[in-house]
Amino acid sequence: TNKLFNAFFDYKGVINHLKYSNNYDYNKTVYLMNSEKLLDNGFVLLKEDQSIQSPVATVFYEFYNDREVLNKYIDDNSSLFQCIVSKDDIPFGKSQIPDLNDYADQIDTVKFLQNI
Repeated sequence: TNKLFNAFFDYKGVINHLKYSNNYDYNKTVYLMNSEKLLDNGFVLLKEDQSIQSPVATVFYEFYNDREVLNKYIDDNSSLFQCIVSKDDIPFGKSQIPDLNDYADQIDTVKFLQNI
């Protein structure tokens, strides 16, 4: 977690945005009131949770032991993911640098526009 929190550190100024900090405070309060385990660095919360969507200011994570089980889960829920970032898929740091044949929602934009 220290590695991850260190990577986030450059973005600590996000807590100065009112709406973000309100979400951070609210989610932290709810988690603490429910005695949920969480990691906190003062501007982002990390919580072990199987939910795909996390609230603003919170990053959900989970562990897995079997890559095949994970691949099935990803395949079964593929419509809920924009991209998968990992050492085996899109490399970390490259998710916002698409190649020419990478399409949002797997839709070729040019073909889409031609068919309007």
